[in-house]
Amino acid sequence: EIIEARAAEILEMVQTDIKRSGYDGLLPAGVVLCGGVAQLPGVGELAREMLGLPVRVGRPQNLVGLVDRISGPAFAVAAGLMGWGLTIDAYRPSPKEGPSLGRRIQEWLRALLPG
Repeated sequence: EIIEARAAEILEMVQTDIKRSGYDGLLPAGVVLCGGVAQLPGVGELAREMLGLPVRVGRPQNLVGLVDRISGPAFAVAAGLMGWGLTIDAYRPSPKEGPSLGRRIQEWLRALLPG
């Protein structure tokens, strides 16, 4: 009962934040529960009732390695942030390519020494 009351309190805060953000009524795909709370029995149904939205449990995807240890919803946020961090490198502009240091030294020496 204590855990359910605390979960309901957290979901009330989520509902308040959704309204405050201006997305109230604009989330037809619903919400994704992540973290340890997503593993609580009945929390999905409670969230569905309180928020009036579809609810699903988030799980990490496209992982390799110790997948059996990190495949639960408790790792969904961490895995998602790491995946996102890997993709932002693709959007970072590459430094302007110019002559290498060796090439610049070579050109400098040619300018100093007669031909």
